[in-house]
Formats: sequence, structure tokens, C-alpha cells
Amino acid sequence: MDLCPVQTGNKEKRNDSEDDDNKIPDTVLFMDRISQLPDHLNHKILSFLRGKHVARTSVLSKTWNRIWLTFPVFELRINYDHYIESSVPDPDSYIRYPEEFLFLVDKSLQRRFQQNLDVSVFSLLISFPKFEPLATYMDRWVGVALERNVTKLVLEVYTDPVIWYRVPQTVLSSKSLTILKLYNCRLDNNCVINLSQLRKLSLTHVCLLDQDMFSNLEFKFPLIEDLVIKNCKGMNRNLWLSPGLCPLKNIELSSNKEIRNIEIAATNLQSFLCLGWRPRVISFVGCVALEKLTLVVARITDETFEDIISKLPSLEVLQVISCEYLNRIRISSQKLKELNLQYCDHLSFFEIDTPNLLKIQLRFLDRVRFSLTQHTLHLLKVDVIIRLGNDDLDWFSQLKILLMKSSQSQNFKIAAHDDVQKMLMVHERLSEFQPSLLHGLTDALGQIVISISSKSFEDFILEAFWWEVKNISLIWSRENPKQVLFDIMKMRNEAIIKLGHFEIEDSQKAEDQNPQEIEDNMHPAWKFVLNSHSTALYQTSTYRIRKKLISEASTSGITGN
Repeated sequence: MDLCPVQTGNKEKRNDSEDDDNKIPDTVLFMDRISQLPDHLNHKILSFLRGKHVARTSVLSKTWNRIWLTFPVFELRINYDHYIESSVPDPDSYIRYPEEFLFLVDKSLQRRFQQNLDVSVFSLLISFPKFEPLATYMDRWVGVALERNVTKLVLEVYTDPVIWYRVPQTVLSSKSLTILKLYNCRLDNNCVINLSQLRKLSLTHVCLLDQDMFSNLEFKFPLIEDLVIKNCKGMNRNLWLSPGLCPLKNIELSSNKEIRNIEIAATNLQSFLCLGWRPRVISFVGCVALEKLTLVVARITDETFEDIISKLPSLEVLQVISCEYLNRIRISSQKLKELNLQYCDHLSFFEIDTPNLLKIQLRFLDRVRFSLTQHTLHLLKVDVIIRLGNDDLDWFSQLKILLMKSSQSQNFKIAAHDDVQKMLMVHERLSEFQPSLLHGLTDALGQIVISISSKSFEDFILEAFWWEVKNISLIWSRENPKQVLFDIMKMRNEAIIKLGHFEIEDSQKAEDQNPQEIEDNMHPAWKFVLNSHSTALYQTSTYRIRKKLISEASTSGITGN
């Protein structure tokens, strides 16, 4: 709140001293200038705050109480159990029955409804043990919001036992709604849907008693732009989105177990996300504007995948994650700029032919071969994690050569990690790394994990610390690597503490350790790799990482040479 000094009354005499000149007169008062703004501007300011913070402004003054009462945004998060647990059992104020709690909520809402001729947002998240009285009150609250031309309606209902709240017919035929989000609700089979102004529809854990609800959507939602369907019950096996849905731009389908086949012919669709095991067939017809495609845990074959890619000429972002039915695929796209391919466990080979690719993210826990075209000049961001064996090193050398053709290759870094010695090596420059020197390492220790990244050196190391690491060797050209490493571990320590895992000790607590022990216990293959990469410009510094659980009331530290 902007409190500005305002002088009232007569000025005091000016003294000759500088201190007196700078002294604030006793008659200066502080005035709240924000509350003098027009209500619509104050409402705009409140719209940037969370609901509970908005409610707190009501106790600042009578003016702010009036501003709050007339604020057209109703965002309520109500949990009956939390309220009872936090209440003091005062005979005069303690709620003896759940219905009394609903009565108090209703009384507060009605007071605000009386001050608002229009309601722009009505968002209700409520957890309550008894469904019948709750449903009655909710019907009333939703009805009043609709009478006041609410444009955004969010209903999220939790009861014990779980009973879906039946969405009133008045909601499904509203002429004012532009955004509708439903959680744990029910749509009856005799409902008539006519939401002529709706732009965004989100259904999560919604029970659909009419399997044909999503047929003829162009008549039910003629202006729909965003469609989200998550874990809904009662879906038809076949989902068909027709060409009549011209405004439709974004679709998200997640964990809908009953959907088997998806066919989309929305000509202006820009983004599509599918998460779930069930869809076996995904087909796009005339989706020439689609720019972003995300497939997560989708049961699609190589043929289906390549057919999808071939029908999306405008595709710029492709994300494929944990699609275990993929084996050998080819990704060919002239406009693709970003590729994210992760954890497809049965994928053995893939080819990438994307001349305009700017960002690539590849993460695999198992060995996989892939081929990049010669067009890597525009590649700006790289995030690759792959597992290599002795037979993969020649191929990996060719991959490095291709990556070095990028105009940003001077920013690419590399790390190597093994599961036996728990050793992590990080080199500041991929260009200076020699893949052929890894032969002895893979012969002695088996497979190793290679990570290549364009991230900053600090962020790259910070991410690598999530692996199980006992020793870390840094090959870089900077001074004082130990201090940088300590700073990085401090950041990681703060993140880990929040998760309740373990922490890493400050450097001064490990000064009594002998750094020579690190080199003595290091595998000869690792010694060879590190010594071979040590030059006048790039020095090698090795440190020991020790970790203990926080619950053991002890810390861990690092030592180095």
C-alpha cells in the first residue's frame, strides 16, 4: 500500500540547522492513496492477488471493506475438516454440526452477492463430509452467480464417500460463460448442452452418463478454443473431433482409460497433448496448423507415429515420452525446431532429419542408437543423456562431430558417470573431449552414462548431482574450482533439505581428510581418462562427495586436491 506523507495545518518555523530542515513536521499524516482510486482500478489491483490475500484487505478500513464486497471475483477454497481442526472449542463459537458450517459460508456469500450486480469469476473448491446439504447450497450459489452473468465458473468438489456433484442444467445452457472447469462432477444423460460463448472447457474426474456428449461439439461449443479432458468416466471408445470445430486451438487428453481411437480434423488446431496407455490409434486429418505435439505413455506403433508426423507440415515442437511400443522410427520435418524424446525403453534406433532444429533433448536409460542429419548448424540448445557400451564409442565419436558443427558448440559441455565407481567427470568443453579414450573405461566398468548439455557449467553440475556420486572430477579453465563447487553444492543442499533427503557439508568441516586418498582409490581407467584430458589450459580437480541422511543429525562433506 502506498502511504504518502501529506502535510496539514500551518508550517512550523524553519530552523537554521540542517537537521531541523530535514525534520518531518509533527503535523504530517500518512494517507492511503490507493484507496482513493476508482473502484474498477482497485478491483484490477486485487485481481493480481490470491483469494485469501484479497479477503484480508477487507479489514484494513471501511473503504477497503466496501472495495472487497464489490469485487466481482469470488475465489473460495473451503475445507471443513481443516476448519474444525483449527477451531477452538468455544461453547459460543464452536460449530456442532456440519450444516452450521455451510450456513456460515452461505451467509458470507450472500452478503457479497448483494453488493455485486455482476460476477466475473466464481471459483469454488470445497471439501465437505456430507453430500446432500452441500449439493443444495452449491445449486443456490451457482444459480446466483449465473444470474449475475458469471463468465468463468470453476467447481471442484470433494466428499466422503465420493459422490459426483450433478452440474445444473442452467450451467450447461449459460449465455455468459466463456470458461468452465469441472472437477469431480457429473453430467447427466438427459442434459442439453448449448454453451454458445464458451472458449475454454476443462473436465477432470468427471462422470459422463451420456457417451455421446462429445459428438457434434461444433453445435454445443461453437466457439471452443481450449479443450481439456482428464481421467473422465463414461467416455466413448472413439473420439472424433470434426472439421466444424474451426476455433479449436488446444487439446489435452489425459488418462482417459475408455478412449481407444482418436481422430482429429480440427483445421486450426495448434497444440495436442495425449497422456495415457489406452489410445492405440491417433489420426490427424487436415490439421495443417498444428505446431506442438506431445505424446506421453501412448500405445502407438512405429507406423502410426510416422504417419502422424507426415501429416503435420507445420509441426515445430515434438515431445515423445515413455512410449514403449516404439522400436525404430524416423522423424522428418522441415519446420521442427524443438525435439524432446525421453524414456522410450524399447526404442533401439531413430533417425532425425530436421534441418531447422534449434533444441534437442534426449534421455535414455538403456542403450539406443540414433542418427542426426548433417544439418546441425542452427542447433542452439542440447540436453542429451545416453548410456554407452564399448561398441557404441565409434558411433558416439560421429555424434560429437555433428554436434561440433553447431554455431553454439563452444557452449556444449560433457559429463561421464559410471554405476560401479560412482565417479562423475565433467568437462567444460565438449570440443576438447576425446571419446576414444573411453574404451578402457567401458572395458573395465561396463556401460557408462554420457550427458551433453548447453546449460551453464553451474547448472550442469547441479543437475549431475542427482546421480549417485562419490567422486567428482572437474576439467575446466577457471580459477578456484573448489569454491565454485561448494557454492553449487550449497544450492543443491537447500533444494534437498526442502525434499527432506540429505545435505552436503561445508568444505571447512572436511579439511582433515587426506586428498591423496581420492587418487589412490580411483580406478586406473578413470585415472587414464583424467590425465589424458589435463592440459595447460584445462586443469583437473577431483573431489570426494560424502552424504548422510538429515535424520542421522550429521552432515557430509567434500575433500579435494
